[in-house]
Amino acid sequence: MTRQCHPNATRIEPYQQGRLDSLCGLYAPINGARLIYADTAPLTGQSCKRLFAEGMDFLTVNSP
Repeated sequence: MTRQCHPNATRIEPYQQGRLDSLCGLYAPINGARLIYADTAPLTGQSCKRLFAEGMDFLTVNSP
């Protein structure tokens, strides 16, 4: 099996746990969005923090 990377994988450095906050479960979709939009509309650190905050709000409201 050949491993394939997204074409933009070398354009960004993924956020690591603790960089935006301490909840790592939201980092994967944020990093995915950063990869997708790296060429056309790169996400700023501020927009990533807003996405993280929205994710936290969603998890808070929808947690058991």
